Amino acid sequence: EPFQRGLKTLETDVMINGRRRDHGDDRAYVDIAEVAPIGGGLAKLNPLAYWTFEDCFDYAAQEGIPLHPTVALGYPSQGDAKDTVPVPDPDGLSGVQGDAGAVKFVDGQWTGDKTVWLDYGKERIGRFVGLTTKDGKTKTECGIHVDGAERTWDRDLWGGVGNDDDQSTTAVTALASQEAALELKDADDASLVVVYAPWCPFCQAMEAEFEKVAEDLASTGVT
Repeated sequence: EPFQRGLKTLETDVMINGRRRDHGDDRAYVDIAEVAPIGGGLAKLNPLAYWTFEDCFDYAAQEGIPLHPTVALGYPSQGDAKDTVPVPDPDGLSGVQGDAGAVKFVDGQWTGDKTVWLDYGKERIGRFVGLTTKDGKTKTECGIHVDGAERTWDRDLWGGVGNDDDQSTTAVTALASQEAALELKDADDASLVVVYAPWCPFCQAMEAEFEKVAEDLASTGVT
């Protein structure tokens, strides 16, 4: 949510993505064609399933395909801006300590020990550093395309554990549906809408800030 809802709303027939077997154990058995458990079954194509990370760099160099600019800064992969670090990184948050940019791929040429990036399952070690999934594994996925991702958080904001519907003590108004959001959008009154990820501990940590903004805006007539 909203990724899976978007696929259903658009009546998507096929989803093409870049998952590869060498991403790690969670994708070790990815095949080129699959059926995703979305909307009763959705064709999911993984054309790069049998490629390696090095294959991707070789192909990009051969075909003149521009890479994300952070690759030249030492980032093998991007998660979110806040929790992504280069590999290696000065603090060793990725599990590999060293100077940022010590390993990089620029103009078809490698600098540094490329195996730090290319070894099996290492591409995403700089992503979501310090975050774990509910089962204690290191987080490598954003989660928007995982079946049931919208039901994996411990608690929603403002509701409290096991009491998600209690908002009697907050100035924040919950929008329970897309229709409610659209109704607010079309209303004459000014409003501020914040979209957050309930499973994200950083979003949860901003709960007090959201509350303060809501109280300040309420005094000016903004909901």
